[in-house]
This record gives sequence, structure tokens and C-alpha cells, in this order.
Amino acid sequence: MQRPSMQRPVMDPMFVDKHHKGGGHGLAVFKLLFLSIKWFWRLLASNPFRVRKPQFDVPVSPGRLLVRVAASWLVFLPFVLAGTALVLVYAATHPKAPAALTDPNSQGVFFDPVEFVSADGTKLTGWLIPEINAKRVLDDKERSLRLRHPAVVLVHDFGQSPQQMLPLLLPLHEEGVVQLAVALRGQGGEHPSAQTFGLKEWQDVKAAVQVLQAEPFVDPTRVAVIGVGSGANAALLAAAHDSSIRAIVLADPFKNCDDAIARKVAPKQPWLRWMRPLCKWTFELTYHVDGDDITLDQYAQLISNKPSLVFNDGEQRIRFLDPSTVEQVRTFCRKQLHTGEGPMVSLSGN
Repeated sequence: MQRPSMQRPVMDPMFVDKHHKGGGHGLAVFKLLFLSIKWFWRLLASNPFRVRKPQFDVPVSPGRLLVRVAASWLVFLPFVLAGTALVLVYAATHPKAPAALTDPNSQGVFFDPVEFVSADGTKLTGWLIPEINAKRVLDDKERSLRLRHPAVVLVHDFGQSPQQMLPLLLPLHEEGVVQLAVALRGQGGEHPSAQTFGLKEWQDVKAAVQVLQAEPFVDPTRVAVIGVGSGANAALLAAAHDSSIRAIVLADPFKNCDDAIARKVAPKQPWLRWMRPLCKWTFELTYHVDGDDITLDQYAQLISNKPSLVFNDGEQRIRFLDPSTVEQVRTFCRKQLHTGEGPMVSLSGN
């Protein structure tokens, strides 16, 4: 009996080519992208007010499809705009803190790092530059330790740090003025506070004034505040809330909240100006502030009644810490804090 012959299995040499063709990953990605776009289009083209799915498909005319797309966008557009404004506000009010490269030692003056707390509990830091130095100790001996000196709080601009105020340290130190360069909220930390163009920072300035007034070597009746940019707005609001502030120096403060939003928050493109009111409303709602509180016009009487030095021109802001303007600040502090008899000075731009 002849046994049926058994055939040995033979591998198909084309098996690898059939099942392992290259480009499969790219095709999968393309397919996923196509399905995502298709799903998103169906979402926009769907009827957002439909309650039940129809039992059978009905041909949709182009006009009806366009109405559905418009209705869907009317539903989603407010959320898109609100989300966009919130992202713009958060990103603008949390600028990256500048790197700490220098300190008062670079100006040849001694300083003491200090920590204190703002009125709302925000932790703050600063540089305390005492008036005393070796020469004065040798000249006045023990008397130099018993004297009370005038003092100033130095307030930096939005997105800056106390380093911005370094050019003032040595000239004011030579005038015998105690200084506290405060690092406003938003300067570092794991969860930095928002910077609000002076609307909350004035509490930081007031706390810094109180720190100086508590020092035994400071005359609490002769304390001034020098601020630039949003720091000037904070200084002005602090002076409005604290009558003990003797004098103020303001360099290029924001004219109002609209000015701050236009310069720091809203898109700069002319065709997106319509977003500025939305960004302002989002800013006020997010941080529970009233933007009108930094409007300069309502503080005109305060500026006229209190010794004030005002640089209110955008071009002067760039030159504020140049030698010429530093000398004006030094002269102003000498007159207002040492004798208190000098005239009130106001240098206004446009």
C-alpha cells in the first residue's frame, strides 16, 4: 500500500513584503489626523440644540449646513474668547523674573537683606541700605549711632526687580538717606503672585514704609517713595492711603488701566484692539481689583499738595536713571527730606 506523500511546508518568500511594508506608522498618523479633522467638522456642523438623534439621515442643504456651523460657533465663541483673554492676562501678569546679577555691593554701598510681609500677607524681600558708613562713624563717633535720618522706598517697574534702582543707591547714600529697595510681589518663588500695575502693590509699598519707620535710625516723619512705571502707580496709591509719606517721585506711571492693558496685556495688532476691553474686564474679575483706581487724573490734587517730582513722558522713562535725572532726584530729596523747605517740583512731559 502506497502511503500518501507528505509535503513539507514551504515559507512564502513574499510574506515579509506583504505584512511588513514600510510607512505604516506614517499612514496611521495621517489616518488619525484625518479622523480628528472629520470629527471636529462634524461637531461644528451639527445642530447644537438637537435633543434626539433622527431615525434616518436627511440630506442637508448647504444653506442649512451653514446655519448649523454659525449656530455652533455662536455657542462656542464666548468660551473661546474668554479663555483667550484669561491666558493673555495670566501670562502678562506673571512675567519671568529677571536674573539676579548684581546687588548694592556693586555700587560700593553696604546693604542688609530684609524680609517682611505686605498688608494682605504676601511675603516680600528687599535691600536695606543704612545711612551710616565708616567715614561718618569716624567724624561723628557715638553721635552717628543716635541720629535719625531721612529715608526713601525705591519701587521698581512692572516685570523688573530692585536691580533697576541701583543707579540711585550711591547718590542717595551720599546724601545721608536710608534706603529700602523693595522687591514687589511676583518676584520669584514657586507660585509668584500676580503683578497688577500697582493696584495691589501699593500695599507692598506701604509695608516697606512701615519697615523703615520702625527702624531706630530713621526719622518716621521724613520718608519718601520713589517709583518707576507701575512702581510709580503703587507709590501714588500708597501716598493716597498713608499720609505719613513725606514726598513722592514718579517716573512714567501708567495713565490709567486702559494704558496698562494696552501696553502689557492685550495683543498689539491694530485689528485686535477690540480685545482690550475684554482683557481689562478679565483682569479686574480675576484679581478682584478696580482698574479705575490707578487713573492719574483723580490724584491731581494729591500730587499738587504733596512735594512731588514727576517725570511723565515716555521718552524720559528711558532716561530716568541717567546721571542728569539721578541728580534731579538727589537734589529733590535733599530739599524735601533734609530741610523740608524746598519748593515742590514737577517735571511733566506731553
